[in-house]
Amino acid sequence: MSTEQFLLAFRRFISRRGLCSTIYSDNAKTFKRAELELKNFWKCMLHPSVQDLFSTHVTRVSREDLTGSRPSLLKRYRHQQNLLNQFWNRWRKHYLLSLRSMNICPPSKVTCQFKVDDVVLIHDDRFPRNLWSMGKIIETYTGRDGKIRSCLVKTKNNALRRPVQLLYNLEV
Repeated sequence: MSTEQFLLAFRRFISRRGLCSTIYSDNAKTFKRAELELKNFWKCMLHPSVQDLFSTHVTRVSREDLTGSRPSLLKRYRHQQNLLNQFWNRWRKHYLLSLRSMNICPPSKVTCQFKVDDVVLIHDDRFPRNLWSMGKIIETYTGRDGKIRSCLVKTKNNALRRPVQLLYNLEV
């Protein structure tokens, strides 16, 4: 990775995560050169002539200027949310349902595919799809017909008993 590539990646990182108070590196040449470049840039930015330039040429943006772009921002946000919902709906309908259909018991005496120590995704109508909990099956409960009807699932906070219709066995 060149110094320029690293600086661009670092810029993207800061724009997403915010400023860093401490940065650790393995002291590779790229990082040392990037540190030197950043120090030189900072010296240039603190020079009085650059400070004067910014103070005279940077203008204040009025609230009216920003509100003119609000409808387009709102339209873009709604479009992104719509795409995200479409993705989650397809993922749930195609992938998760295919996982459930793979776990249906065959007509023979073979037991279901839900076993102790399986990792499962727990369906919950109260939360969006991407916030469903994951857990590990601790115990299975069979019905009168001998089929597994519910499972005790250990999540990061507690243990829950859920019917198999609300569990999706993950391929781990």
